[in-house]
Amino acid sequence: CSVGLPGSAWAHSSGMSGYSGNPATNSGVICTDCHSGGATPTITLTGPTSLAPSSSGVYTLTIKGGAAVDGGLDVSTPAGTLQATGSNPKLLSGEVTQTSAISFTSGSLAFTFTLVAPSSAGSLTLYAAGLSANGGNGNNGDNAAGTTLAVNVTTSAPHIVVTDSVAPSNDLQIP
Repeated sequence: CSVGLPGSAWAHSSGMSGYSGNPATNSGVICTDCHSGGATPTITLTGPTSLAPSSSGVYTLTIKGGAAVDGGLDVSTPAGTLQATGSNPKLLSGEVTQTSAISFTSGSLAFTFTLVAPSSAGSLTLYAAGLSANGGNGNNGDNAAGTTLAVNVTTSAPHIVVTDSVAPSNDLQIP
């Protein structure tokens, strides 16, 4: 949501950043900072939980239930780089959000995006919020939920197998 005049707020069908639940952004709030009154949707975030440094993984945020007419998302991370994937998500201030409100199909809605891991090993968290709206072009009767996904950025040592090719097998020499 975006605050205009004191006491008034309205939804942005073209997406908002700063509402992913990331504690480092906007005090960790999600879309429920402005949207309320509707049934709470179920949010799932799926994708690789381990990536090599500088590699990328594809993630999907799924929203089920709630008002289930149309919806949106906000995803952020304090490390790595997010990329919009497909025709609807876009980047806004480094976060993934929707280009326009998307209609639910059979009670659910899914958005896909890519995470490029940082160049060094460590761990990071993806913060995500999904909004299920009633299509009323306001903020009443809508609701959101948030979730996180931990991703480990790890380097793995190469697996090396050494074999002795000199007969006899007990000579302990490797050419």
